[in-house]
Amino acid sequence: MHRSKVRATREDYERLPEHVKAELIDGEIVVTPTPTDRHEKLVMAMILRLHDHLGMQEGMRLRASRTEVFAQDKGEERVLQPDVAVLPEGAEPFRPSKAPTPVWVGEVLSPSTAKRDRGVKIRLYAAAGVREAWLVDPDAETVEVFDLAAKEHRVFAKGERAESRAIPGFTVDVAGLFAV
Repeated sequence: MHRSKVRATREDYERLPEHVKAELIDGEIVVTPTPTDRHEKLVMAMILRLHDHLGMQEGMRLRASRTEVFAQDKGEERVLQPDVAVLPEGAEPFRPSKAPTPVWVGEVLSPSTAKRDRGVKIRLYAAAGVREAWLVDPDAETVEVFDLAAKEHRVFAKGERAESRAIPGFTVDVAGLFAV
């Protein structure tokens, strides 16, 4: 006898306790494991660099964790939570049910999430209208920049500066980022 798998819905996702960090991908609620110390240090390093660059610019809104990105794909709603996000200029104050689509998202890879981050999540960020996604790889010590609007992918290593096209003038010294 073949049993069909019950697919989770947005309503199932929204019933999760607030302290649970999870995403809704392909009908499955994916709970994210507790990050390592290095992961958290790299997330903080990205946040600090973005904050230094953006300052308190009118309209540019920096968000860390728990920002939800909603994507429709094949008629099904997905919910993603990047490590860091920059909302567009003029975005309304954050309201979970009407969160604006970020212009930029950043993910720090970990062994348990790298395949999903590089694959389905990049596709879903593009479907959601995110302009650019950065994948920070602690093992390779690289920053992968996906210009989702132009459908281009660049990899930056030590000795280089990763450059954003979605956030004017934002660059990161790759070696300095991994010196945390």
